[in-house]
Amino acid sequence: MVLPVYNAEEYITDCLDSILAQTYPYWKAYCINDGSKDNTASILDDYAKKDARIRVFHTPNAGAASARNFALNKIEDEEWISFIDADDYIGPSMYESIFKAIGNEHIDYVRLFSRRTPQRYNPQAVNSDESKNVNYKIVTREEYFVNESVGGYTHSLFVKKGIVDDHQVSFPEKMVMLEDQAFSIACATHAKKILILDQPRNYFYYSGNESSITRTSKDTSDDIIRCINIGRIGHFGC
Repeated sequence: MVLPVYNAEEYITDCLDSILAQTYPYWKAYCINDGSKDNTASILDDYAKKDARIRVFHTPNAGAASARNFALNKIEDEEWISFIDADDYIGPSMYESIFKAIGNEHIDYVRLFSRRTPQRYNPQAVNSDESKNVNYKIVTREEYFVNESVGGYTHSLFVKKGIVDDHQVSFPEKMVMLEDQAFSIACATHAKKILILDQPRNYFYYSGNESSITRTSKDTSDDIIRCINIGRIGHFGC
């Protein structure tokens, strides 16, 4: 999984602890410290010393898109790529549930649903019996673009590494926002079989990070157009 981190000392431990609590043990976390100015770097290094599955890289501050691209270039032997944000956390059965749903269906793209939480970390929510219930459906790429809500943030995405490598998919670093939506759409245009997993109690996101960038409405409009063009060119070939 790819985890970009910037000035996250107040909540990164909750995120990392939720990763370490996974019932599925075969994961690796690529944590990119994006030039943090607080105690984030030392926290990440401490976790990496405790568990070899946590890999930490320190880079100059260049933004989340650049940090994610850096991580993509570091991943070598993984079949799947997933993403998590530093101020989010996941339920303990999340990865196990996903791979159980994938099974032998030859899936190459998974779309998840997340749940917004008003608090940083809620053990009662992540350990809820409801988080263990898995509802999903499998669709073709054509069905996905015609019938489903496409896009989605990268924390709602699992994608085969082969799609990213074979089609050189990356995060557009010049986009002011929606770069994760653009990446998700680009990956989906190359997927043949898509799993849509309705399990909102296994991924919790908190949108109160004051380190986020303020955007103008013009920036937003321009990036929405870019996302539409990515889907139009990739899926419809025009």
